[in-house]
Amino acid sequence: MHWVELLLVRRASLRVVSGPLTVFSKALHAARRGRFELGAYIASLMLFLGLYNLLPIPILPGGGALMAAIESVFGKIRLEWKERFYQMGFVFLVLLAVMVIYNDLYRVLPSLPRKGDPTPICFAVQYES
Repeated sequence: MHWVELLLVRRASLRVVSGPLTVFSKALHAARRGRFELGAYIASLMLFLGLYNLLPIPILPGGGALMAAIESVFGKIRLEWKERFYQMGFVFLVLLAVMVIYNDLYRVLPSLPRKGDPTPICFAVQYES
């Protein structure tokens, strides 16, 4: 979870976050190296997903635990506030999914534009006769 801290203090790029395409390619790479490597990769992936679910993001189980802790300290929370809390969590997860899919597609299709890349003026194709 050290990378989460690096992302929050902006010492790591958001481009390091990857999704299903990268997970699949790394699993293939681990499988080619042997059963033990594949098992270790899957175990680390499951551990990471378990820790990710504990993050206090409203729509995840960790968010439910956070909501229960807040209610135990301050008493019952109004339904409107709970709804907004979960809506913010949903929006966060959708934006995270879009970013992750974009990062994966960028790794697979390197012709996608990236921030800071020069914008091409025109696409010229040179034909040989």
